[in-house]
Amino acid sequence: DGDALVEQVNTWVAESDQIIAPLVENGLLTAEPFDEPIDYVYFNLWHHWGRTAKFGAWMQGADYTQWHGAYEMLHDRAELIEITNEKLVEAGLEPIEYGRPPLIESGE
Repeated sequence: DGDALVEQVNTWVAESDQIIAPLVENGLLTAEPFDEPIDYVYFNLWHHWGRTAKFGAWMQGADYTQWHGAYEMLHDRAELIEITNEKLVEAGLEPIEYGRPPLIESGE
């Protein structure tokens, strides 16, 4: 179901905003765009992989939906969490625990 996938991708993108929120709140990100690795991971998660997953769903490209979209989004989510927690610990703050990512409901 393309609508369910789009909703899920949007949920993962919103979650990526929540993941980096502690960095923003504590001034641990620079103002310059694309000057550190986390900027690229964050951008790729929503812009590249998210759009690829949506495109795959609507064009019936299962490989693009799963492996070039959803899988890469979840991979970048894990990397985003790792980088965020490294920056928090370096700043003397507690790392944040994130559970499993929310998964797509099949409706079955």
